[in-house]
Amino acid sequence: MMRSICAKNPEVPLLYSIPECLRHNSMIELSGQMLQSGRFRVDLKNGYYEPDGDIAFHLSVRPSLYEIVRNHKENKKWQEEENEGGCPIEYGGQFKILIFVENDMIKVCIDNCSFCEFRPRLPLSSAKFLYICGDVTIHYVKIIQ
Repeated sequence: MMRSICAKNPEVPLLYSIPECLRHNSMIELSGQMLQSGRFRVDLKNGYYEPDGDIAFHLSVRPSLYEIVRNHKENKKWQEEENEGGCPIEYGGQFKILIFVENDMIKVCIDNCSFCEFRPRLPLSSAKFLYICGDVTIHYVKIIQ
């Protein structure tokens, strides 16, 4: 059974509990506006919330470097970054990000265009929190499980 949860105009930083396990065909949709400087991140954090806990998926939007980094954190250490593809999100610009969960892959679309794929290195089923912080205004977040 698919279930949908939506938060409108949440304050940032946002820490949102994911009520069920992410699984094949789960989707996270977020809409927002990049501020005039800085960067922001979207994390799928594992287990109970700890500031330095494991992160199954990390998406860091860095317009000043023209990159969006994908990574994960395990045992308090960041692992190898992936950053190909540039950064289609501009300072001051509106955006929509879709994160699709498949059995062995995360697919990210930005503004209805396929952006990247990321092969998770930690089980996504253990991701219990969605965390968003940085220089961004979020209009809405929707989680479909």
